[in-house]
Amino acid sequence: MKIREPYHEGEVRVQELAGERDVALLTARTIRDRVAVPAFRFLAMQRHLVLGRADGEHACEATVLFGDPGFLRVEAEGKALSIALEPERDRHLDPVLAALAVGDRISGLAIELATRRRLRLNGRVRALDLARLVLEVDESYQSCPKYIQKRVVEIDADFDSSTTRSEQTVSSGTALLEPQRALVRAADTLFVVTVHPEGHADASHRGGEPGFVHVDDDGALSIPDYVGNSMFNTLGNITTNPRAALLFWDFDQKRLLHLAGRAELRFGVGDRELATGGTGRSWTFHTERWIEQRLSLPFRLRLVERSPFNPSPTTRS
Repeated sequence: MKIREPYHEGEVRVQELAGERDVALLTARTIRDRVAVPAFRFLAMQRHLVLGRADGEHACEATVLFGDPGFLRVEAEGKALSIALEPERDRHLDPVLAALAVGDRISGLAIELATRRRLRLNGRVRALDLARLVLEVDESYQSCPKYIQKRVVEIDADFDSSTTRSEQTVSSGTALLEPQRALVRAADTLFVVTVHPEGHADASHRGGEPGFVHVDDDGALSIPDYVGNSMFNTLGNITTNPRAALLFWDFDQKRLLHLAGRAELRFGVGDRELATGGTGRSWTFHTERWIEQRLSLPFRLRLVERSPFNPSPTTRS
């Protein structure tokens, strides 16, 4: 049975280099042009959504939107996702919301850490005002639960409900400073936004043991590519457009670190049985600008266990 080609040239190139082209074609059967009905309730239960944006020059940014359960609502028989926004939030501090407009290409990643379930939604901004953002869904599909660290929501008894949940900029810059490097070194989770050759945004997740992201002396980040679903959306996008955005969420200290810059794919990494989990693939990210923000949230995400699929990080000199 012949399967319609669902991938662009960059994805096909990486699939062939990895020897996983046939698996990728089978996996493509999970892609839908709308949110599947079983995912309606899943989305309604979420408290946060990773959101990526691509601009007209194929650059991108990443952020996280927050709300009480029910702030995400599927509409139009799965063709639209309505996202309730916090009117008091200062959007000028957010690298995605600050410039967002109707027609922009955006990508959402709903990830429930407690159950290791995640759903990707790609499309455009159909409507936007102070209270609501509507994502018109072009693509929706589930991703595998590998490398997701299990965390559960715990209500923060010390949270002052009279305060706003909006973010506050702590610091920003171009080259990463030691406090930001330390946050990256300690991370077991990151989110990445890349851009399709036609300008569509794509948001994805990466996870591993603390230290799986290595910070080089010059500040470049080395990120391993573990065995996944064989689609290679992120790496395929990087091969056609190096511009990317990363987002690190410090769950304990309630901080977000937004990075924007350029990425480069590497095959045949020498430590193929160690840092890359045996794939021999990794990618390097060069930060061009960063923003660190402190979150005011009524809950925390407490670590229960890390993924049993995480390769052990390699100690590098």
